[in-house]
Amino acid sequence: MSTNTFFIQSGSIFFISGNLVPSQSISTSIDVAVEGDSGSLTTTVLSSVFKPEAQAVSTLQLDPDDLGSFVMSGSNPSASFYMSSSGKMGFGTKNPKSAFDIRTDDFKVRSRDGANEFLIDNKGRFKTRKFKQTSINDFEAVDTDLERTGSEIVMSYSPGTFEEPIKAQVGDIMGTIKWEDESFDSISGSSLATSMQIQGEIVASTVDGVAGQIIFSIANPNDLSGGPLETVRLASTETHITGGLNVSGLISADRLIVNQITSSIISSSVVYSSGSNLFGDEITDTHTFTGHITASGNISSSGTITGTINGGKF
Repeated sequence: MSTNTFFIQSGSIFFISGNLVPSQSISTSIDVAVEGDSGSLTTTVLSSVFKPEAQAVSTLQLDPDDLGSFVMSGSNPSASFYMSSSGKMGFGTKNPKSAFDIRTDDFKVRSRDGANEFLIDNKGRFKTRKFKQTSINDFEAVDTDLERTGSEIVMSYSPGTFEEPIKAQVGDIMGTIKWEDESFDSISGSSLATSMQIQGEIVASTVDGVAGQIIFSIANPNDLSGGPLETVRLASTETHITGGLNVSGLISADRLIVNQITSSIISSSVVYSSGSNLFGDEITDTHTFTGHITASGNISSSGTITGTINGGKF
């Protein structure tokens, strides 16, 4: 049967697996006077020195550098819980930088069945993961059907309180994702530190539900004083783009409404145009049509029209 020991020394409690073993023995010689004799007798005394911290697998103690702080530690100091006199708490650190500071290379939270988890790995990447569930009965683990949906990230919002949430209103921003430069301090303002951001805005809100749009904003490299500016707005039935659109592939559309087109080549089986049209901008421009031209009205020209009618030129 194994023996476990706890040792109290200078206000600290050390939990030891097994018996406490002396770390060293000290031999001390003491001269003792002999009664009725002018001489003395030399006696050797052996004493043991115990260092429980060298054997402890767990320790509870006041911080010797700050007696107002308390430390609970395992055999490895990196697995420690620290309650600072400043009111802050730290895991794996005796110098917490915030109210609750965890210092570790990676961090994971899992559901009890192990099917769901989120992780911050040792490269600073945030991951959410979802696995096939395994149900456990009274005797053994039983495999369930394969998982068919991945992880979800939910950005929840209410303009009300936590206890009494209320429905979001039109114009409310339900959530924002930002990319910020840490070198800008709070005095400079977060808008200057933000190079890009994505926002979700409410556009309709009734008892039947809510609808929104996604706004993509990017800072203008030619004017950084204004922060991110809207570039793309994705709504349920249309997309708004502020600025130019460069497409290296094809654009396919059932209908295209354009106020002005500037192009060297336009290829289309049928082009419909309403209102007046202008072809070219110089007198030297030439426009070539392959096939027939049909007009329901008059054709007029400020120059010469050359053509063939019934085999004769005009």
